[in-house]
This record gives sequence, C-alpha cells and structure tokens, in this order.
Amino acid sequence: MSRRWPKVTLTGPEEFREAAASALLEVGALGAWESETRTAVYFPPEISETEVRLLVASVLSKIGAVEGLSWELDWEPEQDWMSGWRRYFRPIALGKRIIVKPPWGEIPSDWVDRDVVIEIEPKMAFGTGTHPSTQLVLEAEEELVHEGADVLDVGTGSGILAIAAVHLGARRVLAFDVDVTAVKNALENLRRNRVEERVQLYAGELEALSPDQRFDVVLANIRTGVHRGLLGRYRDHLRPGGRVVLSGILREEAAELNQLLRQEGLTVERVREREEWAAIEASAQNR
Repeated sequence: MSRRWPKVTLTGPEEFREAAASALLEVGALGAWESETRTAVYFPPEISETEVRLLVASVLSKIGAVEGLSWELDWEPEQDWMSGWRRYFRPIALGKRIIVKPPWGEIPSDWVDRDVVIEIEPKMAFGTGTHPSTQLVLEAEEELVHEGADVLDVGTGSGILAIAAVHLGARRVLAFDVDVTAVKNALENLRRNRVEERVQLYAGELEALSPDQRFDVVLANIRTGVHRGLLGRYRDHLRPGGRVVLSGILREEAAELNQLLRQEGLTVERVREREEWAAIEASAQNR
C-alpha cells in the first residue's frame, strides 16, 4: 500500500510563506516546493494530524505570520507527489562546473562546458539540489574537493554531495545517514551515476566511524541542532588543514555556530549565504 504524506499548503505573501516553510523544515518537515501563489510543505507519514496542526500553529505564532497566512492540511499519496514534483524539478547549474538534473531533464546547449553532471531521481525527503542549503555545499565542494581528496559526507540523504565529490576528483568518499530509507535512495543514485565503487555507504551514526579516520573535507548538510552536538567530532575527523562545511543553517544561527566552532579549535574561513540560509566553512589547524 502506498504511503500518504501529510501536506500543509500555505497561502499568502511570498515572504511569509518562505519564512514559515523554513521554520517548518527546522521542526520536522521533510521537504517543500513553491508555486507562484502557494507553498506545499510535507511531513513524514508517521506523524499524526494533531502533531502537524500543533507544529504549524506553533511555528506561525513564533514567526508572527498568523495574520498574513492561511493554511490547510491534507494527505497526498506518494505516487501523486512524485508526478507533481516532476513539474518543478529541472536541470540546475551551480558554480562553474556543476549540473544537477533529473533523469528526464535535458541539459541546455549553452551548458556544454560544465563537466560535473549529477543525475538525481527525486524522492520525498531527499536532496535534489533545489534547496539553497544543498546548493551552497555543492559550490563549496567545487572549490575544496581536489584530486585524491578523502571526503566524509555526514547525513548523505540522496547521496548528491558524495556523487559530486567523486566527480570532482575525490579518491575516497565515506557517506552515511541515520535514515535507512535515505541510504537506500542514496545507493540508487550512486549506481545511477556509476560511482558506487568509490563511495563507502552505511546506515548509522557518526559514532560508528573509527576514531582514527581522517578526511580532507567533511560535508554536513543537516539541522543546526544536530550540528551543535557534532562539532567536536567534525574536528576530530579532519586532517591538518582540512575543511568542514556546515549547511542547513539559517542566517540568524550562523553567528552562534561560528562561536561554537572557535571553541572547538576550528577556524571559520568563510560563510556563504543564499536567501535565508548559510553554510560555514571552517578549517582544522595543527592537528
């Protein structure tokens, strides 16, 4: 039987819809897409109607958008979501070299000079390159991942960051996610992009990684609350001069994380921003 996904449809001013969708993603929503007049936000099938309603009411109250937004809740079968998503997912050009595309997407002729092509089958809750937080990491990868680099992908989701790392020249990529379904989806995409032999993939926590493993680049596009508990582990798995890229961070949270990174002995090198999102690059020295 196909699963049903709770869908909250937001109607109102674009700035309110964006703020509400971002806040809902922070408290458990899995994904969102936007049309000219509405934003649809999806939650896990396991969550109850009562829980969804309480979350939405709480978020709208905190961001002060109750007066400016209306919303409704319904459920959408998985196959309907998939067919709907195809209308919104088109090839995307990022940085100087990267293209992210769905299997059915045609690459525009003026992108012929881009040599890093990542093909992702969009599925609920997994990264497709359309979200600013993912885009910021991909652009950082283009600058940081060099030939022969060892890369760690924390919370791999669709596997998009791991695939990009291989195409950019990484010697070895270790990728993991706590969500078994995400790992299965990542494996499908690794195979689709013919990089499965270059990526070691597992389902589990960062704690499962051997303490003596070190990487040139650590990528972590996850929630800010999860970052807070892992900063020391990011540091411990970096080689001297290595870089960690933290994304999934709202702009207003970046200053706090910058301070926490410094407390862990990491040097903040750069903060990238897009829309309301930020990605922080930090380095490990003298380790």
